[in-house]
Amino acid sequence: MRKQELLFVLVFGSAWGLFEATLGAGLHLARVPLAGTVMASIGFSVLLAALRRGLSPLSLASVSVVAASWKLLDTVVFGVPPLDPMVIRPAIAIASQGLAFTLFFGWNRGWNRSVFLAPRLFVTVAAGMALVRVVSFVVLGQPRLRLPVPLASILLELAITTVGALALFAVIALVSPIHPIVSSSTSEEMIPNKKAN
Repeated sequence: MRKQELLFVLVFGSAWGLFEATLGAGLHLARVPLAGTVMASIGFSVLLAALRRGLSPLSLASVSVVAASWKLLDTVVFGVPPLDPMVIRPAIAIASQGLAFTLFFGWNRGWNRSVFLAPRLFVTVAAGMALVRVVSFVVLGQPRLRLPVPLASILLELAITTVGALALFAVIALVSPIHPIVSSSTSEEMIPNKKAN
């Protein structure tokens, strides 16, 4: 991994992790409905921005590792033990999102064109949600979500996360055009630059 790419891994991972450690913890403590959905949207938008920047598959996965490590800040800020579910569950979710995103977007970059972005992200979000539940069950010994959950609520969460992530990513791309650090024509096709409009 090049130094410049490592720097962007730290920047993207820290931005996501800081949001998770502060806003995410606050939303969960306030018991805001769909707090996890809001935070997942932020996470996937950061991963999309990192992909647009041209980060390699290993670097994309590393972004989520850096972000998950920020959840340890909750032990200091909120005084909870490191293995508290308030720390572990979001860390599992962050790592699962990163793994799903890397699997679906990191390789085969020919599919990263904007026309395929929404359906591919929808499938990635679904895979991430499934992975969170499996890993939570294996690590914590309990399901992340009590069953039965109506299919309509799962589909609603998928749709909100996907649309939220795409909207946040569009704002990021418009406010601060993200130029790839590597020469990749497919990453440039995801969202046109402001100059092209």
